[in-house]
Amino acid sequence: GAQDAEVGATLETEPFFDNDLDDADADDPAIWVHSQDRAKSIVVGTLKNGGLAVFDLHGATIQRIDYENEDARQNNVDLLYDVELGGATRDLAVVTERGLDHLRVFEIDPAGSDAPDPLTEVTVPDPPRVFEGDTDIAAYGLASWKGSDGHAYVAISQRHQTNLVLVRLVAGSGNSVGFEEVDSLALPSSFKLPHGESWTPCTEEEGEKPQVEGMVADARRGFLFAAQEDVGIWRIPVAGSAFAEPLLIDRVREFGQEYTANSTRRKRSSSATSTSRVRAPGATTWLRTPKGSRSTRYPARGAATCSRRARGARRSSST
Repeated sequence: GAQDAEVGATLETEPFFDNDLDDADADDPAIWVHSQDRAKSIVVGTLKNGGLAVFDLHGATIQRIDYENEDARQNNVDLLYDVELGGATRDLAVVTERGLDHLRVFEIDPAGSDAPDPLTEVTVPDPPRVFEGDTDIAAYGLASWKGSDGHAYVAISQRHQTNLVLVRLVAGSGNSVGFEEVDSLALPSSFKLPHGESWTPCTEEEGEKPQVEGMVADARRGFLFAAQEDVGIWRIPVAGSAFAEPLLIDRVREFGQEYTANSTRRKRSSSATSTSRVRAPGATTWLRTPKGSRSTRYPARGAATCSRRARGARRSSST
C-alpha cells in the first residue's frame, strides 16, 4: 500500500514548558492573514494556563498575554474578519476560556506583526458562562464564522460531553464585545450498529462522553464540521442562527469495535481530534487531524455531499 508522507517543519517557535515556572502548554494555533502584505501576517497560539502567544511568520514571539487568575486556561482559538459591531469594523480572535468557562474576544491590529501588541482584549466585563461553569466540563473547542445575515457566530463544544452551543457576538459598552446563546445541540454518545447492538465509545472516566474539540466552518456552504473524538466527523448545517440535523460523514477506524472495560488507556491513534480548512487553487480542502500524527484530506464539495446518518442528536433553541 501507499506509504504515509512525512512532513517536516520549516521553522519552529521558542519552546513553551509545562512546568511550575512557565505553566505553558502550546496547543491550538490560528493564522491571521494581513489583507495587503502577507509578510505581516501573525499566528495566534494558545498556551493553556500560560495564556496566549502571538508569533510573526519567522516564528518569533512578538506578544505574550497571561492572566493572574491561576484558573485561567486558554484552550482553542479562531479568527473572524471584518466584523461590524458597535459602529466599528474589525478583525477578531475568539478564544475558549476553559478554566473560567467563557469566551474571550481580542481585536487584531490591522498592522499585524508590525504592531507593538497585535492583540487587544475587548471581552465584556464579567462575561456569562457558556455551560455550567464546572471547569471539568467547561468551554473547550470552537469555530467561528460570519453568517449570511452579517452576524458573527461561534460554535463552542463542552469538554467531556457531546454538547455544542451556538453563540452570536454582540456589542458591549464602549469597544467591548460579548456574546449571547442562540442555539444548542447534543450529539449522540452511543450508536446502533448494523446488527442491532448499541455501541458506546470507550471513555477514561465514568460520566465522560465522547467530546468534540476540533471544528471548522464553511460559511459559504453553510456547514459546521465537528470532530467528535473516538467517533468521527460530523457535518452540521448552520442556517441563520440555528443548528440543523447533523450527519456523520466519516468514522474513525475503531468505530463499533469492542473494548475491555478494565483495560488501561485505550490506544487513540484513530481519534478524530481536530479539523482545519486549507484553500488550494480552484478548490477548498478539509483536513482531519487525528492523534497519531496522521491526517486525512476531504474535498469540500465531497464533504458537503457524502454522509452516514446517525440518529440521536438533540437540539434546542434559545430566544
